[in-house]
Amino acid sequence: MRHIRLIQAVLVICLLLGVWIVPSTSAQKPVVVFPYADGWTFYAHKNQDILVRWGWLAATQGLVNAYLEADHKDYTLMDAADNVVLYISEEEAQQYFLEPFPLAPEEAGLECPMSQIWLQYWGYELGKLSAGTYTLQMRVRLDHPVNDGFHVCTEDGEPIVQPPSLTPAFEETFTVHIVVK
Repeated sequence: MRHIRLIQAVLVICLLLGVWIVPSTSAQKPVVVFPYADGWTFYAHKNQDILVRWGWLAATQGLVNAYLEADHKDYTLMDAADNVVLYISEEEAQQYFLEPFPLAPEEAGLECPMSQIWLQYWGYELGKLSAGTYTLQMRVRLDHPVNDGFHVCTEDGEPIVQPPSLTPAFEETFTVHIVVK
C-alpha cells in the first residue's frame, strides 16, 4: 500500500519548492524531478539542468527533527542498460539537506492555529545528462511513525487529516523516469 499521507505532503512540498529552486546557468529553466512521484516520467533536453527535490513539512521544528531522525534514503540513477550512473548513499545524502526553516501556513495553502510551519528541504543537482532514458530510484526507510502535526490545520475550512496525523514506519522504493532528448 502506498503511503498516501506522506505522498500528499510531499506533493504539497513539491509545489512550494518551485519558489526555492536555485536558478540554472543555462538559458532554459531546469527540470525539477520529484522522486516521490512514483511512476512519473520527467522530460528534459540535453542542455537542461536536472534537479532532484523533495521536502517534509510539519507543524513545528521539533516534528521536522523527529522526521529526520526516522528518515533514511539512498538514490540510484541508472541508464537504459541498467548501468549505475550515480549512487548517493544514505550517509552522503545527508549533506544535501538545508536547515529546516519556517514559513506562514498560508504559503502552503493551509489554515493553522500556529503562525508558522516548518519545511525541511533536500536537493541534488544532477546537472545535464546525455540523451537517453534514465531511471531514478529512491529507497526510503522510515524507522518509526512520525507526526506532522497537521491534524490541527484545515484547507478550505476542511480538516486535512484526522488526529493524530501519523505517517507509519515503512520501507519502500519510489521510481521515476527521466527522458533526455
